[in-house]
Amino acid sequence: MTLGRKRGGLINGPKHHTGHVDSGSRNEGAETHHRHHMERQTAIRAELQVKSILLQFIEEEQLRWYGHVRRMSTSRTTLRWLEWKPNTVWSRGRPRKRWMDNVKKAVEVRGSTLKEIEQSALFLDRSQWKNLVTNRP
Repeated sequence: MTLGRKRGGLINGPKHHTGHVDSGSRNEGAETHHRHHMERQTAIRAELQVKSILLQFIEEEQLRWYGHVRRMSTSRTTLRWLEWKPNTVWSRGRPRKRWMDNVKKAVEVRGSTLKEIEQSALFLDRSQWKNLVTNRP
């Protein structure tokens, strides 16, 4: 059965093919159009630097959240989940990327390490933390 575009219903019952149809020729045009569209969109994003702006925004939001959670009291569940280390055996293969891996990388891009930040408790001073979060080289 064929779905119609005009009214969104069924039209003319089942569709029968009477001869040999070359299925490859019809898809090639669509695939070429799709590939051209993707290449064009990639070029536009690169020119406008959309990806870098978006990634910078995500990094800043992750660091803001990390500072927010680290300022919480030790009895808060969110902080306990952040500090929790599972006692299980990891499966084989490449380890999955964790949220804290992103935070660690974002801090390192800004010229510090997570260990230094933990020791100095930089996140407790909101103005200093905001400077670290927003100042990206």
